[in-house]
Amino acid sequence: MCQKGFVEYHSIHYPDMQVTDKIKLVYQAILGPHHLLDEKSILKIKENILTELNEQSNHQENLYEWIGPNYVRVNIKKYYEIYNNIDKLVLDFYNSNTKVELDKDMLKAMMMKYIDSSNLVNYNFEPVSHSMLYKERYQPHYRLLNSKYIDLDMKVKQFDNYISNLPSKSIVALEGRCGSGKTTISNILENKYTVIHIDDFFLSEKQKETYGNKLNSNIDYDLVNNNLEKVINALKNNLPIVSIKCFDCHSQNYYEKELALKNKIIVEGVCASSPKLSKHIDKIAYLFVDKATQTKRIEQRELKDRFFNEWIPLEEKYFTRFDIFRHCDVII
Repeated sequence: MCQKGFVEYHSIHYPDMQVTDKIKLVYQAILGPHHLLDEKSILKIKENILTELNEQSNHQENLYEWIGPNYVRVNIKKYYEIYNNIDKLVLDFYNSNTKVELDKDMLKAMMMKYIDSSNLVNYNFEPVSHSMLYKERYQPHYRLLNSKYIDLDMKVKQFDNYISNLPSKSIVALEGRCGSGKTTISNILENKYTVIHIDDFFLSEKQKETYGNKLNSNIDYDLVNNNLEKVINALKNNLPIVSIKCFDCHSQNYYEKELALKNKIIVEGVCASSPKLSKHIDKIAYLFVDKATQTKRIEQRELKDRFFNEWIPLEEKYFTRFDIFRHCDVII
């Protein structure tokens, strides 16, 4: 996902963003927190965060917000609420300092890719503060971290925190490119939420022969929808268990699987947020992964050639066609 996608995401989720706030977002996404850390000790950083914690009357719902492929804004109040400690946040923030020399020509060229040039006429390409409207509306209190510090534990807590704030019986799609960690995160949370894996609903070889390339997908959406209807009806009737119909790619046979129903449902896998499933999906969580990390993970899988030559190109068509990133409710 390019930087433009992150700018659009923030524009949707923070509709009171002003031009100044977009400039700040792109500036931070490119240069990180280098302009904030000059000659500041770790102790001073901690003191400043503690001061903000004491002053902050409100806090963001999410643990963090991606602002680009390389940096995230970690909301300090939510971080402290979850971890009850800020020492790691302080250290990660300090180590995220890039110490990059500011090249204004480079910065200008980058800015103009994502912000209309007419809005940059009076901008001197120096750090800016959030607009007063943004401060009043969203009360931003965060620290910038390099995305390498967003480890599996933080991703699990981000997703868990998001789901926990949803109404009971919500169905959440955990979407994202292959190799992003969807199954890993879902498996960690399966004792708390009911998990449905999209990989259990592939088309049979016979169906593929019948449809050819018309579906532009390997997923049997009719089967998924039928199963989701079963789950929804079971939830409405407060049933503890429901049986769903799944497909085994290896044997090319269908089988029944029993699901223990909890008060919220995760549907994980590529195509979990397809418009063909939208009538049953309440929210979409997008699990971000950069291209280098994805490639490294896929290299370690069996059938890696099929991933690179067949499945990933098919996924990319899906993500582009339906603009999944733009329509997600939270980025993990």
